[in-house]
Amino acid sequence: VYKRQVYDRLGEPQAAFRAAVAANSLGAAGEAARRIDRSAYRRQIALLTETFTPQWVAGWTPAPVTDTRADPVFLVGFPRSGTTLLDTLLRSHPDVVVVEEKPMVRVLEQAVSALAGGYPGALADLDAAALAGLRTAYFAELSRHTAPVVSGQLVVDKLPLNLAHAGLLQRVFPRSRFLLALRHPCDAVLSAYMRSFELNEAMVNFLDLEDAAGLYAAVMTLWRRYREVLPLPVYTVRYEELVAAVQPTLTPLLEFLGLEWHSALAAHAETARARGDIQTPSYHQVVEPVYTRASGRWQRYRDALAPVLPVLEPWLQEWGYPPATRPGD
Repeated sequence: VYKRQVYDRLGEPQAAFRAAVAANSLGAAGEAARRIDRSAYRRQIALLTETFTPQWVAGWTPAPVTDTRADPVFLVGFPRSGTTLLDTLLRSHPDVVVVEEKPMVRVLEQAVSALAGGYPGALADLDAAALAGLRTAYFAELSRHTAPVVSGQLVVDKLPLNLAHAGLLQRVFPRSRFLLALRHPCDAVLSAYMRSFELNEAMVNFLDLEDAAGLYAAVMTLWRRYREVLPLPVYTVRYEELVAAVQPTLTPLLEFLGLEWHSALAAHAETARARGDIQTPSYHQVVEPVYTRASGRWQRYRDALAPVLPVLEPWLQEWGYPPATRPGD
């Protein structure tokens, strides 16, 4: 990991990428990676994409919410898209409680899987009692990872790839809001490939560059499907805009959440240092002042990324980034 970072900071992208290839090859050959079904997560993404059709969603049984608990805000995005920076900024606000990468949604998914029809099929036939049980399961798990939430505080559940479960979350939490952290697809995929993650069915995809790009396309296709068939309230935060101008970027986001700017938001590095253990690969970066050096980093690695640019190019167009391929490529 450190070789990649050192070479990158020294402006030696070829050496940095070679170090990443070597490290990921070792990781892929290791016992932890060999124990994981490397296609399982992609199969689930495909199933969700196939299931969430307009016709299927239109046939859902009405399931009213019967409790008075406020629905969480879900902070999602492709890994390495700035979710940890957003997490740290938001938790600086006294009216926000951020719960970082805890398994509340996993518990929810397991609870739905235990219902007749499984996940996602069971979502179509939920009644008020079943919905109440799912909400109770989520909030019980939430209580294991945070102090009691004070009335008026906003809970932000941050786990990037909960993006893939936005349909589940909107069904169980119909008043929930989503914050989408968006970064240039080439930068996000490159950064994910050049980082070390604790391996699971999703993260094992980052040991191979083509798998990482394929996962990006699959996850974002699913996200686009959710946006087409569900009334998701979403606020998108572009990484490049956030690191260039924190307050102008955060202010409308706070308005979306019903919050006002607070002076503590300007001291996010102090907030990060006070947190202690940060449960993401970005732990060493969020204690620094906000920097812009990672914006556009992919361009130094253009040759290494050439095999996956055709996979990512449609998403540059989707999100309004300039084309990655140059005339004559």
